[in-house]
Amino acid sequence: MSELWKVRRNRVTGVLSAGLMVCLSTLLGGCISSVETHVDDDAKRLAPSMAVLIRQVLDLDGANGFGGMLTEDEREILRRSAEAGSISAVDYEASHSRFMTCMDQRGVRPSYEKGPNGVYYLPPYDTRLVTFTDDELFAAQGACLYLHDAVERLYSIQQANPGLYADQYVAGAACLRAGGYVDASYAGKELEAAIDEALDSADPSESFPFDPYEPGANACLRAAGYSLFFWDGPI
Repeated sequence: MSELWKVRRNRVTGVLSAGLMVCLSTLLGGCISSVETHVDDDAKRLAPSMAVLIRQVLDLDGANGFGGMLTEDEREILRRSAEAGSISAVDYEASHSRFMTCMDQRGVRPSYEKGPNGVYYLPPYDTRLVTFTDDELFAAQGACLYLHDAVERLYSIQQANPGLYADQYVAGAACLRAGGYVDASYAGKELEAAIDEALDSADPSESFPFDPYEPGANACLRAAGYSLFFWDGPI
């Protein structure tokens, strides 16, 4: 069967762990500026540029009582990325590798896959074919995410939402337009309506004006905070 799964960690508007979550949460609220676009003319952005967004995270590390929320490895990556204006694939891979090593040390090795935009995600998996339980997976993630959560979130925004849109549906629609999966008039509110319909549909794929299983389009759905997988096994 086909099933629409809401991604647990929203990769577009997702916030950082513990104290640094205030940073992007604030950016998603009243501290973001409105900008006009061709389609979503009331869209807001997380920051004027990726470099500014990265610097804001760095500035909040140690500010307002939220000290030490970044690891030193993350600080080095983000300082370098702020200067360069983006997080490199090399730095992202190194950060993800540290996370996976930590997971492996706890006896959990989930099969993350890399989307066409270079961002790793965890698809549904057959629980009969793994050596860990859901509780063990969540415990390991809780223990290891701090190693690269900031880099993971920011890189996901960079790759999936280069326009830095604050609204996840606007980000997803922009991704779909850029990939040629929808026409130039397709707006965030249309994607939101399609997802709402898909969540209550026996065949979610029929709710979209594009093939949601196509890897690029599926990555755009993840940019909107959702993933559609064709799956006929246990979760």
